[in-house]
Amino acid sequence: MPLTQVKGVELFYELSDPTSATVVAFSNSLGTTMAMWDGLLRALRRRLCGLLQHLRPLGSVRDCCNSID
Repeated sequence: MPLTQVKGVELFYELSDPTSATVVAFSNSLGTTMAMWDGLLRALRRRLCGLLQHLRPLGSVRDCCNSID
């Protein structure tokens, strides 16, 4: 899964095909996964590219396992 850093925060994301199409960003709700968008992305795959962002701390085991001091 790709990883990028924005202002020091690690963000995990997925980019669906076709990557040359117009990009639409999708984010899941707390307690859900990005799989909630699978059906919609299948329906739109010929016209749009989906950018799926994993929410923190759900996006990384490192985020949720850090101790709180």
